Amino acid sequence: MENSRKQLVLSKLTGKLKEYELEKDALRKQVEELKAPLQIQCICQEQNLKQTTQTESLMREVEDLKHQLLQEKCSRQQEESRNLQDALRELNDLTEQFCDELIKKTETEQLYRQKPIREKETGNDLRLGDAEAMDNIATDVHDIRSWQIKDLEKYFRELKVAHQELEHVKVSYRMKLRYETERMAERENSLTKQVEKDLQSGEGHGASYDLPGGGH
Repeated sequence: MENSRKQLVLSKLTGKLKEYELEKDALRKQVEELKAPLQIQCICQEQNLKQTTQTESLMREVEDLKHQLLQEKCSRQQEESRNLQDALRELNDLTEQFCDELIKKTETEQLYRQKPIREKETGNDLRLGDAEAMDNIATDVHDIRSWQIKDLEKYFRELKVAHQELEHVKVSYRMKLRYETERMAERENSLTKQVEKDLQSGEGHGASYDLPGGGH
């Protein structure tokens, strides 16, 4: 009788132990099932954090590059402006020098050409009624005026050429500045597209990690 009771108790304990083992296995499976999506979620978060860090790094690089390009552009513009101002000063100096030389030359030639006229005016052989003397005076005056007109025409031609050269320099500078500006805009646009492409590529990887977690 005592042995039967012990066997009954042992049988009950054995049954409870098996039930406990089954429950423990079931709990272990549940833990594994819960653990998998958590691990995937952690991986996704790590990837997102890494992608965010890379994006911030790329944006900083873009901003630094924009700042560098802006500084280079400002430096080039300042250099071109200095070169243009130097060219203008040189042209003004040459024009002023040319004008001074032309004035001096004109005064010298006038004195030289008017000398015979003054001698004739003060000479005893000059007679107002002498047609030949009057013709000579008229010829000298005409020659002086013709020479002055020719010199002025030459001066204006040279001044016009200098002005055309200055306009050519201005046009060349504007074209170069526009080219540099367009080139910098293209470079910034290319960098922006590259960053957007990298961001889209990173978001695509992040989405692939989210799918398994959603299934669980």
